[in-house]
Amino acid sequence: MSDRTRILIIDDEESVCEVLAVVLRRDGHDVETATDPRAALDRTREARFDLILQDVRMPGMDGITLLREIKRHD
Repeated sequence: MSDRTRILIIDDEESVCEVLAVVLRRDGHDVETATDPRAALDRTREARFDLILQDVRMPGMDGITLLREIKRHD
């Protein structure tokens, strides 16, 4: 079992995900990224995360709706 913080970054801009992931991994965190809100929702059902960083405005599903869906299934 790892004591590293598990973080999921959700942003429709891949470059934003990657920059954040590099910085957070450098600090020793276990980081996953998703550029599609629906794929990210599926991922939150498969794994637990200590922290989720997400964009508020994304195509297909806004951040508030995504948050509600994550909370509904958690």
